[in-house]
Amino acid sequence: MDLTMIRLALVLFVAAAGWAAEPHETAYAQSVEPFLKRYCAACHSSANKTAGLDVMALRGTDRWYDVLEKTRGGEMPPVGMPRPKADELAAATRWMEAQVERMLAASTPDPGRVTARRLNKVEYTNTIRDLLGITLRAADDFPNDDSGYGFDNNGDVLSLSPVLMEKYLSAAELISRTVIPPATPAKMTLHRVTSDKAKGDPSPGGMAITHRFPYWAEYEIEGRAAIVRGKGRFFLALYVDGQHIQTNEVFPGDGPNRLVTVRIPVEPGDHRIRTVFVDEKNEPISFGDTSQLVTDYIGVRGPFANAELGMAPAQRRLLVCAEKTTACAEQIAAALLPRAWRRPVTAEETARVAGLVSRGKSFEHGVQLALQAVLVSPQFLFRVERDAPGMRAIDDYELATRLSYFLWSSMPDAELARAAGEGQLRAGLDGQVKRMLADRKAEAFVENFAGQWLQLRNLETARPDPEKFPQFDDGLRDAMLQESKRFFAHVLREDRPVTEFLDADYTFANERLAKHYGLEGVVGSAMRRVPAAAKRGGVLAQGAVLTISSYPTRTSPVLRGKWVLENILGTPPPPAPAGVPPLEVSKVGVANSLREQLEKHRANANCAVCHSKMDAVGFGLENYDAIGNWRDKDGAFPIDSAGALPGNKRFSSPMELRAMLKKEPGQFVRALTEKMLTYALGRGVERYDRATVLKISNRTAAAEYRMSALLAGIVESLPFQYRRGVAK
Repeated sequence: MDLTMIRLALVLFVAAAGWAAEPHETAYAQSVEPFLKRYCAACHSSANKTAGLDVMALRGTDRWYDVLEKTRGGEMPPVGMPRPKADELAAATRWMEAQVERMLAASTPDPGRVTARRLNKVEYTNTIRDLLGITLRAADDFPNDDSGYGFDNNGDVLSLSPVLMEKYLSAAELISRTVIPPATPAKMTLHRVTSDKAKGDPSPGGMAITHRFPYWAEYEIEGRAAIVRGKGRFFLALYVDGQHIQTNEVFPGDGPNRLVTVRIPVEPGDHRIRTVFVDEKNEPISFGDTSQLVTDYIGVRGPFANAELGMAPAQRRLLVCAEKTTACAEQIAAALLPRAWRRPVTAEETARVAGLVSRGKSFEHGVQLALQAVLVSPQFLFRVERDAPGMRAIDDYELATRLSYFLWSSMPDAELARAAGEGQLRAGLDGQVKRMLADRKAEAFVENFAGQWLQLRNLETARPDPEKFPQFDDGLRDAMLQESKRFFAHVLREDRPVTEFLDADYTFANERLAKHYGLEGVVGSAMRRVPAAAKRGGVLAQGAVLTISSYPTRTSPVLRGKWVLENILGTPPPPAPAGVPPLEVSKVGVANSLREQLEKHRANANCAVCHSKMDAVGFGLENYDAIGNWRDKDGAFPIDSAGALPGNKRFSSPMELRAMLKKEPGQFVRALTEKMLTYALGRGVERYDRATVLKISNRTAAAEYRMSALLAGIVESLPFQYRRGVAK
């Protein structure tokens, strides 16, 4: 797609829009000019340029976009000023949309410029996994990644400090030793983790740990169970990386502790071991039996040598030849480098890396040294794209890398590399996206995009007051998190309308979460799709979102309103001014309702500027307490959930709020487009990206808001497939 075709497509898009039956100029004179004079010119005129804006002198300027956003979002005219009738607002908005389309079509396309982007911690771990075939969480020891524009894959904030460089060197050494282990047999060890030292597990009485296995060998894995009290038959199941390994019956009553033991071969790296109490059908037991079951500990003993195992799979993957010669070293380098550096490599680069093998104490040690050099090179640690004057289409290898880190948070696989090498990637882009979303690696998109867009990562550190909310525990926390992730994954994989994020007739729950929500007929610890009650449906009614937007002891209309403005409407409020007194909450629910306290807070003129918007939205979620449970009272006071969206669009309950957002989803779709484009590009969305955002959101709306249309719009967009280079 060259620049001429891009401009032509934009012009045709505008021509086909058909915003009004009458000519553009006539529509301005008849509908827009009177609208501006009546509702805007009092504050925005040549005599009184509030915000530097004279609405009667906008012709030919790009300020129309700002006016459209304020008007369409209901922020202008402000509350208290004369409000236009619905037909007046609709006519003016249609004209402004057409005007913006014309301006954007006539503007010079600018794809923006993405800096060389360092792999963040998640991308590093996933890339090592897909490059070498081992799961090794070496990046856990790295400093935390900073976030920019809400995401931790932003190129402008992913710096490389001396401390991080030291960590990269140590990680490369650890990885090389894990892939190419020493020939000396390992000393057998026994490692046990007791339940009081392990992180809580959502299954009743279950336990989960992550254990680092140093060598390719056999290991004995055991879980010790105790039945505290109760009758019936109980079984303890062992899982490694989600795969069922062994199930044994454990005695009921006050009998002795019972072991479940199995010896299996395990590849080197970090593996998750979990115990789950199950019934005779190997189904996880219900949460009603939690007091009866305990996992005392999980133990790992080994390694046990077994010559029949042969070479470790990761080692075979790296050592593509058996001869310990220079030619073999070059074969190893030639197979490794294009995958590690995500591009074709030169003969000189291959020879330079292969030459490091000769510096080792042995051939295997030399391969370790070569691998370490590859893993600390800028070509591996950074996503580097070729720079050139002006604007250019990125090549197919660069496109494959952008696509894979967007959807998988990892390196391109063999199929993407093949398509890039044959020059067929762009032609088959739609098929590649479908293939990638069907792959398990797409869970990374749910984890990293949804986890940051919806701020689900904050649930890990949420600490609701145990005295006020004793029912909140690790099992409920995990169920809330899984509900939101499963919900997003369902919309993604089933190609559902993105408007279901606003209000859906279903959600995902297990027995623990269903009881919390008051849903009946859900038994067992497995998450499944269930019909949503009238009080549930969409992300705004999900426990994870409601908990992270609350304080430990109470709800916060301020935090919840801010969350909606930022993540649903794309209109974040400015930071609070310095010196603003905190909200007095000591008597909330006793002497005053929270609404009354906030009304006093808004009496401060410095507070009212932002709180009038945030509080009006946040009050709509007050029926949900600080951990997402429905309530009709806050202490002694009945809940008043009446509020308003920007533009004084009033609602009286959470259900009305969600329905109102879904009825007019345009602003949400544009906000979601900006969020996803930010994540996909690794940079913030700028003014010159407006044409792209508008085109993608309109395309999504025309396709009944399907998720596939949003994703296709992003991966086919100008900023995703092009880059602005250095100035001439």
